[in-house]
Amino acid sequence: MWMIIFFVITINLIPLMMFIFGLYFHKSPPKEISDYIGYRTKYSKLNQDTWTFANKFMGILWFRLSFVVLAFSLIPIPFIYNKNQEVIAIILVSTLLVQTLILIISIIPVEIALRKHFDSKGNRK
Repeated sequence: MWMIIFFVITINLIPLMMFIFGLYFHKSPPKEISDYIGYRTKYSKLNQDTWTFANKFMGILWFRLSFVVLAFSLIPIPFIYNKNQEVIAIILVSTLLVQTLILIISIIPVEIALRKHFDSKGNRK
C-alpha cells in the first residue's frame, strides 16, 4: 500500500510545481534578470522587457499545462493496483519521464513567442 501512496504523491509533484510556479511567474515575474531563478535563456535575458515577457509567458503556459499534465498523470493510477513493486516503479518512471519531457518541450513556445515579439537585440517588433 505504501508504494501506491508514494506513486500518487510523486506523480502529482510536477503538475503541482507547474501550477504554483506558473501562477507565481505569471502574476509576479522575477524583477531582476537572474542566473538563478526564472526563465533563463540567452534570448530572455537580453533586457528587462524580454525577461518580463518570457517569465509571464512561461508562467501562463505552465499554469495551463499543469492541468493537462495532471490529467495525464492520473491515467495510470488504476493500473497499479494489485501490481508488484517492479511494475509500479516502471509505470512511475515512465510517467515522470513524460512529465519531464513536457516541461522541456514547453521551452519551444516561449522561445517562439520571444522571437515573434522581439528582434535579435531585444527590441519590440
